[in-house]
Amino acid sequence: MCAGCGQSMVPGYTTKNGRRYCYYVCRTAQKGGATACAGGMIVGPRMESAVVGALYELADQPGGETLRQRLPAEPAQFDEGAPVG
Repeated sequence: MCAGCGQSMVPGYTTKNGRRYCYYVCRTAQKGGATACAGGMIVGPRMESAVVGALYELADQPGGETLRQRLPAEPAQFDEGAPVG
């Protein structure tokens, strides 16, 4: 969720010098331009790392045993793009 407006963040990418750069952009900013929302965008690896961290935090909470069993032992072992479970 975008911290600026609460809308969802959607994936996107740009290519420069043959290299692909992934990011997530606020849906409001995507549709209305950069001035539509101050939330803007966040680089892909930063967002993905935050999501993985949140999954491990949830798995360590009471009732998170099933999730914990489905995750790799350590967040560093998380394989992006691989389905969980």
